Amino acid sequence: MNQEIYDLLDKMQIGEPVSYKNLTIYPIVAEDKSKVTYVSPEGLLKSSLIEITEIDKGGSVPELLLKNNSEHKVFFWDGIELIGAKQNRVLNVSVLVDKQKNVIIPVSCVEQSRWSYNSKKFMMSDFSMPNWMRMNKRESVAFSMRAGMGARSNQSQVWDDVEKYKMEANAEAPTNAMNDVLKTMNSELEQFSENLKPIQGQKGMIVAINGRIAGLEYISNEDVFRELYNKMLKSFATDCIMQHNFGRHEEYQFSGSTQDLLNNLRDMEIEKYKAVGLGKDLRFRNRNISGTGIVYRKNIVSLSVSTK
Repeated sequence: MNQEIYDLLDKMQIGEPVSYKNLTIYPIVAEDKSKVTYVSPEGLLKSSLIEITEIDKGGSVPELLLKNNSEHKVFFWDGIELIGAKQNRVLNVSVLVDKQKNVIIPVSCVEQSRWSYNSKKFMMSDFSMPNWMRMNKRESVAFSMRAGMGARSNQSQVWDDVEKYKMEANAEAPTNAMNDVLKTMNSELEQFSENLKPIQGQKGMIVAINGRIAGLEYISNEDVFRELYNKMLKSFATDCIMQHNFGRHEEYQFSGSTQDLLNNLRDMEIEKYKAVGLGKDLRFRNRNISGTGIVYRKNIVSLSVSTK
């Protein structure tokens, strides 16, 4: 186990659960005195202090150019959907970008049937990649990293997953865009946001769907966690809606408690890679869970875990 993760787990406190429909949130409050300061990207994107574009005029499906022209380190969560340019994408990894830096970020396409500009730059969508899709993407990215091929996803699998959600939800999506599929659930997703608010001091959450642990999300900066909270929540809520409304058959199988999940994390073997931005990219898995994190200057910046 990575010492920084071990130390973080010792400081985690699990709050009282709150539920809406078939989703339960266990708030995580952590007395983690991280010395790493950073911000979330949405406001900087709107003010053009951050620009995300195709890498050149022709574009490249698995890569985008991120320019951070601000005086802040910026954290991008790997569930964020970026819409615009030649086709919509999602990040393959969470990224901590240094101030005044340009970075090529690895991405996956979530709009298979468009390859033409509808805008010069990307903006953040109101939606995020469903957690089940994120888990599949994370595992294919980890496979590529272990093989020395960088943070590449299995793009065909991503397209197949979007197609499955489209068909199961009976959604109209002319360009096979994940965004169009998620728009059909928007009113229900907003109900989850209205009924499940973050608490004071919250930096993370363990999420259960239909009584089974589905995953964990943690960000060391409380303000950034709060700004990204609804996108994280919607990632899990989409799977709730798919299972409840459309009978999606992939159900989470982890049958343990929140403490069982944390105990699993304590026993994990960690693989370390150079991160796309700042720090190290941590990868871990066993038969029950898979996850990733960013550690920078001995501080855990983020942690994402999915159960199988």
